[in-house]
Amino acid sequence: MKKIYKLILPLILILTLSSCAYSEPDAKFTVTALGFSEEKNTVNAYLQAIDFATTENGNINTFLTQGEGDNIPLALSNIKSKLSKAPSFEHCQIVFLSDGIEGELLKHTLDCLVRLGMSQRVTLAYTKNIEDALSSGKITSGNEMVSLIKQNAKEWGFGGHTALFEIKTAVLENGGNFALCHIETKNEEIKFSGLAEYKGSQKKKTFKP
Repeated sequence: MKKIYKLILPLILILTLSSCAYSEPDAKFTVTALGFSEEKNTVNAYLQAIDFATTENGNINTFLTQGEGDNIPLALSNIKSKLSKAPSFEHCQIVFLSDGIEGELLKHTLDCLVRLGMSQRVTLAYTKNIEDALSSGKITSGNEMVSLIKQNAKEWGFGGHTALFEIKTAVLENGGNFALCHIETKNEEIKFSGLAEYKGSQKKKTFKP
């Protein structure tokens, strides 16, 4: 009897823990893209997410919201205070860095992405205007944005190595020297516009193809 009890008890615990950890897909907002900029000591954060529980004209609802704070965590907390469901970051496809996210703030941003539970392979890119990039009618999701970058990286032969783990490695072991794909927005158009060069974790210039 004791042997049977020893076998059954772990099974009960596993089933209990599994049921507690599981949540329906529509119980959270699935984040597809993030973006960060900084101006006058204020961090601006942008979050694009999918709400699988609601649809518009038969299409799944994708929305963009913005928050601000003295640092990255506070800016994200400001966003979360506006959401009716918790955001899930594990399926995020792309993170945009914009002006002001440099030096120590860049390092803090990369560390924050890891703490959010984001994939180490999430794509990082630069854009001047994050809001325009994430609300473009031409490219409607983080997944499509990554496809745009991959297609152009294949076409031009550069810009394909900008995953989170690659940029973290460049900051830690290569003196903060790296390059991000530059996404340009103009008149609702969005396009790959070369590489944004960083030296010492500071943005320097853009190389156009």
